[in-house]
Amino acid sequence: MPRLFIFIALTALLSVVGCVTPSADTRLVGTYIGKESESLTILPDTRVYHTRLAGGQEQRVMIGYAAAASSSLPGSLSIIASDTSPFIGTLLQVSEDFRTVTVRWQNYRDPKDTRQTQFVRRGDG
Repeated sequence: MPRLFIFIALTALLSVVGCVTPSADTRLVGTYIGKESESLTILPDTRVYHTRLAGGQEQRVMIGYAAAASSSLPGSLSIIASDTSPFIGTLLQVSEDFRTVTVRWQNYRDPKDTRQTQFVRRGDG
């Protein structure tokens, strides 16, 4: 009987391991405004959206999910998913007070797109 209990307990434990929902630091969550009608929105589940006006229409694109970057830069996040995002590897550098985010774009669809954009937290969060 103890073997059966140990087997069930191990099976239950292994099925739960790794099932943690990703979450962003609450100080980082919000909308940040850039130049030329651009904005960056970071959601609690680590999704990052980029919005801009193009041809009079607002275009909102999910650039991916953010995670702590493996680089030695403190406060840096890297776009790590989804597999279909051309922005994997884009680096987000967050200021110490969480008021600005500088994005160093990595666009696999347009490798010449090496721009850097700074976004400032919107006044209402």
